[in-house]
Parts: sequence; C-alpha cells; structure tokens
Amino acid sequence: SSSSSSSSIVTDEFSDAQVCSVCYGSAMDEGQTVQFNATETTCGKVDWALSMQRVKLDSDLCSTFQSTYRSQCCYDQCQLCLSTDANILDLRPDYLLEQGGYSATCGEVNAILSVNSKTDKLCVDAQAQLTDDCCYKQCKICENNGDISNDWYATVKYEGATTSCLGLDYMLRIRQVGQSTDDCKSIQATYENQCC
Repeated sequence: SSSSSSSSIVTDEFSDAQVCSVCYGSAMDEGQTVQFNATETTCGKVDWALSMQRVKLDSDLCSTFQSTYRSQCCYDQCQLCLSTDANILDLRPDYLLEQGGYSATCGEVNAILSVNSKTDKLCVDAQAQLTDDCCYKQCKICENNGDISNDWYATVKYEGATTSCLGLDYMLRIRQVGQSTDDCKSIQATYENQCC
C-alpha cells in the first residue's frame, strides 16, 4: 500500500539524524558481504540505499532492515577505557606507551582498537594491559554530592588564580586528575563546601 510506504520515507522536514541506519547506535562492518534481493552486496551498500531512499529511523521498514542485517553487519566498538563494569573511564589521549620498540599514544591505540569489536581478543587483551596507563576516573569536585554542584559559578581561588567552580572542574579535566588521587581528595576537601 502506497500510504504505508510513503510514511516510511523521510521528507524534507526531517533531519538526516532521523534517517534509518542498519547499525544505528553501533559500528558497521561496511565491507561485510550480505544477501539483498538474492544478490550479494555489502552492509555499507545496504545502509547507503536506506540513506538514499531516506527511510525513517522509526519506521517498520527500517526495523525490518535492522533485524535482517544487524547480526551480520553491526558490532559494538572496542573502547580502550570501557571498564569491566561497563562504565566508560576517561582516556589520557596523549600518554605515550612504549613497548617492544613500538611507541604510540593512548589516543592512537584507542583509534586503532575502535575498528574492532569489544569482544575481540585484541580488544580484551589491550584493555587488560593498557587500562591502568591510559584510563582513569575523572576527579569530580562534588563526588560526595552525586556530582551535582549547587553553584558552578561560585568564585574560588585555586593556585593563586581566581576562577569559578566550573573553571576549577575544567582544570581538573585538563590536568587529568584521577578520582582516587591525593590531589583530588585535597581539592574536594578544600572546595566541596563552596561548590557543592
């Protein structure tokens, strides 16, 4: 019926974010071969066809394509700083790793790993070996208050400079101060009453 197929197509009033993708929310192996209308093609070409036809993300047609091709085409990307309890830790992107005559930053390693599935042996091994060097849990000023600041714009002095609680939080991120460090505990003790 033409009315149901026309309601599956995105019109100009919809954004590209509302166009169907086979792997919406996960990564795609674009070169993986699949069968489409009794013809061999790739996951990338199936996804491209959905995009060109502007099929709506929330349509039955999109759901049909996703359920048909998801298991063959899609995977959850490896993230170096995904902890064993499924929390994402912060990445130290510029930290230089040197092993066996090879050197790379944690950011470069994370980018290389991102083309792999989170269940691949390479991903799991890298997480086990590199998480301590590359990943950390960010220090939060208001950790004891559920990370909720009552006054991000309160003025505080930090290392002789005047800033806001939000500015202080930003400095902690730039300096990559970890949650369980002495620096973090000291900052929390000093600024928690003013910021949280």
